[in-house]
Amino acid sequence: RFAYVKGILEFVKAVIRISRKRENLYFLIIGGGSLESFVKKMLQSVKDSKVLSWTSPELLHEHYIASDIYVLPSRFEALPITVIEAMAANLVIVATKVGGVPDILKRYPRKILIHKTDPCEIEQGIVEAIELLQREPLKQLTDCILQYDWGSISRKVLDVYRKTIEARAGHKFA
Repeated sequence: RFAYVKGILEFVKAVIRISRKRENLYFLIIGGGSLESFVKKMLQSVKDSKVLSWTSPELLHEHYIASDIYVLPSRFEALPITVIEAMAANLVIVATKVGGVPDILKRYPRKILIHKTDPCEIEQGIVEAIELLQREPLKQLTDCILQYDWGSISRKVLDVYRKTIEARAGHKFA
């Protein structure tokens, strides 16, 4: 969402700062909301950026797959599904330490947690994410992909449901 609480304006400022210092980066910002036209206007000077209005869930996974880094600079979050989706796509995640985000990412190795929604801190988080991508060994990446693969996640979720039902029903299911 392009809203103040999501840190979108600070994120855009960080994008502008990074684009002045680095080449070969492309920023895709997806969302909608009251600040959308303002975000588009701010990013006019950044040639390697694109703002898309909110994308349907059926197509959103394609944007995750095509990405390397996911950024969530929110001031407030509960349990953001987008972080889970970014994990399933094995992206490096840059996010503020708010709400349930630190708990979700506790065992996820490809994360950069930032302390506050600030353009300089967001920029530094993105730079650290880029450096992580450049030095990450292939074996570690493969292990991570297998751990957060949708097939693996769905099996674990089904196992939790099965155990819960068994505990309540008092018998095991085949």
